[in-house]
Amino acid sequence: MNSQTVDHVLWSRVTSSETAGSSRLTFAQLHSPRPLNAALEYLSKELSPPASTSDPKANASKGIIVAVGRARRMAVESHEAELRDIAAKARAQSTGDLRKTVGDVASAFIIGTPHQLLVFQASSASVSSEV
Repeated sequence: MNSQTVDHVLWSRVTSSETAGSSRLTFAQLHSPRPLNAALEYLSKELSPPASTSDPKANASKGIIVAVGRARRMAVESHEAELRDIAAKARAQSTGDLRKTVGDVASAFIIGTPHQLLVFQASSASVSSEV
């Protein structure tokens, strides 16, 4: 199967009502010409708990961890320009090394949010039969 088909099959399996309904995970599909900005906006407006000084314990229990994948193989488009705009708004330093290390999406979340981040990268490790 090609990469996109595998992604769709896995996404359907993970977000099915049986899997997602019994967890505290939130899955969303966003469609935007500026996907990094859309993801940051969704995170800040839809998922972040409202600041409440009356019950600080409730806010502390709603920590958010953002999980993103790291892949450039067969990537169709680059988000470099959009990432540069996000970095400029946040007055961040150069994103070159960060982008090379964790990718465009993770870089946007590191620069644009205070939330914890978990980056996944799958690779097929070649095992040598030589001893």
